[in-house]
Amino acid sequence: RLVRELPPKKLFRVVESELLDDVEPDDVPAGAAASLQKKLLAAFKQAMPRIPNAYEQLDQLLGSQITLGMLADIVAYTIDLDLETKARLLAECNVFKRTNILLDAIDARAKAGLR
Repeated sequence: RLVRELPPKKLFRVVESELLDDVEPDDVPAGAAASLQKKLLAAFKQAMPRIPNAYEQLDQLLGSQITLGMLADIVAYTIDLDLETKARLLAECNVFKRTNILLDAIDARAKAGLR
């Protein structure tokens, strides 16, 4: 979270920021994070270009070894999204909400014929 912009002393903007932790709601059914992670990984595979052997490597790298929040951040960084969507993703600490925003954005890109 951006706390404040610091006085300009360089040719680029400098800000004071605060690191926010991911939040997983307590009222989520067991297995919901794993299910959402599989759904996001499948959507990511569909959104990226066809690269031989890439999907197997993605499964090994991103499968169950990282958290849902980390996977959402990696996918959001990798896929070309508009600035408004990126800002919404950066502002959302709830990993389930952030993942659903990302899934909606990937779906919109697919409907528009974008990869």
